[in-house]
Amino acid sequence: MAWGLSIIGHVPAEPQVLAALTEAVQRQPDAIPLRLHLASLLLESGADEQALGHYLAVLDREPEHQDALLGAVKAAQALGDGKGAALYRARLNTARGTEPVPAQGPAADEDLETEEGSKTAGRAWWDVEASSVTMADVGDSGPARWVVDGYQTLFAEAREQAAFDVLLVPVGAGSLAAAAARFGAAAGVAVIGVEPETAACLTASLAAGRPTAVENPGTTMAGLDCAEISPTAWPSLRNGIQGTVTVADSEVHAAMRELAALGLRIGDCGASTLAALRALATEDACAALSAAAGVSPATRLLLVASEGVTDPEGYARALAGG
Repeated sequence: MAWGLSIIGHVPAEPQVLAALTEAVQRQPDAIPLRLHLASLLLESGADEQALGHYLAVLDREPEHQDALLGAVKAAQALGDGKGAALYRARLNTARGTEPVPAQGPAADEDLETEEGSKTAGRAWWDVEASSVTMADVGDSGPARWVVDGYQTLFAEAREQAAFDVLLVPVGAGSLAAAAARFGAAAGVAVIGVEPETAACLTASLAAGRPTAVENPGTTMAGLDCAEISPTAWPSLRNGIQGTVTVADSEVHAAMRELAALGLRIGDCGASTLAALRALATEDACAALSAAAGVSPATRLLLVASEGVTDPEGYARALAGG
């Protein structure tokens, strides 16, 4: 069992005002003007990741909201995410009707202008061929960013169903975990990533302070068997994740048996978060992360089970203790 810890610190202006507004937004998540006001104050105070999370929450509800798109441009720029800023700028121009989105051809390679007038060079975020759009949750493309945006909706919907203080999420290439980190920054929820011991690319990256590839000799958590973090996911994970816990296959298999006893058919990747919770509660090596995240017997936790039984034979072996 291993763990990684990333302490997140912001020094926002007028903390009492920000706290009151945050509480108000949590009570009224659909109050868009209130959320935009909070986002603007967070951006002014330097809490760029939290501000971006609120702007994206507005865009989940109103994808063409111009104030939210402009705020997302500014927040992405403040985070040093030039391509993200270009994406939101392109969406803003489309919403304003001032810049049509080209399907393909030379225009797709043109520089994209940011809010301050600087240029972000490189291929545009769209990749359209024969009226279809390629979607992927890895890389640094526009579609990869859309995947993260879409995943964020899951956590907003979960919050509508039940309150929770800490969120445990499988990592893999990082798109789902990045969405969780964005949500957590906006909602005041601590987010802990979970990785296989043999494919702990986020743990290595947080320790190095930059995306770092690792050897991945194999794990039964096939969906998490990733050697490196997606470039799209890294900024949100770097700024918004509380830390990571790594788990062994044997620990995950024990968690699968525990879940099965409760009538839940959950595969290796999905059961990893329960294995991580057990480590947070019992392992000395996880004590610092557990304390930083506020994990206690009274804590309300959400464990993301990202996989059902995708490998019936492997599932049967795990339940048999093999």
